[in-house]
Amino acid sequence: DWLSCVLADKVILDTNEHIKYFIETFGIKKEKFARVFVGTDIQVFYPRKVISHNGFQVGFHGSYLPLQGVDIIIEAARILQNNKNIKFKLLGKGMERKKIEKLLIKYQLTNVQFLDPIPYEKLPGFISSCDIYLGGPFGDNIKSRLVIPNKVYEAMACKKPVIVGESNATRELFIQKQHCIFIKQGNEMQLAKAITLLKNNKLLSEKIASEGYNLVVSKFNPKRIVANFIHELNF
Repeated sequence: DWLSCVLADKVILDTNEHIKYFIETFGIKKEKFARVFVGTDIQVFYPRKVISHNGFQVGFHGSYLPLQGVDIIIEAARILQNNKNIKFKLLGKGMERKKIEKLLIKYQLTNVQFLDPIPYEKLPGFISSCDIYLGGPFGDNIKSRLVIPNKVYEAMACKKPVIVGESNATRELFIQKQHCIFIKQGNEMQLAKAITLLKNNKLLSEKIASEGYNLVVSKFNPKRIVANFIHELNF
């Protein structure tokens, strides 16, 4: 990473907090970096008609990397297991899935469903089938404090209320109880409380879904991101 940054004319990272980490770690001048947010393709991710379903569906998709904190989601599901109306749908495969499946067996949870990955173009439909979405990152490590996951933008673009791990990076864009619900990373109790809050407060849930959607489609769509990117490159 150090060599790549030294040789490059410009280094693109997704948050100011990520840039700060690279500056402090590799001793590279700030002027060499440009912040370009991940955003999402709003022609793919947009609000769809909610599919009727039983219970209150809590959704997540990911590759089970440690920074995503899927173990924290399972711990929150354990806390909420007596609320039979709340169901978790976890879509994806990856590094820690077998570890997570062992947790499920250990706790004998019946409120969690594992789903295998689906084609990219079907992902908005999955998001739309959920009542709220878990954007994260919920892991408690260095990487989780530096980035904003793509699933946060995707779920907001689908007009879903999103729970986000609070960090200096995520605070660059989002405001608590306006664009999302923030929780402390690595804290399953706060996650469980946030899920319950959104389930029981429909007005707050709808407000967050609307404000998050407006933010993403107006500022983090491809056209705006590319325009900012070109500006950062001084074209």
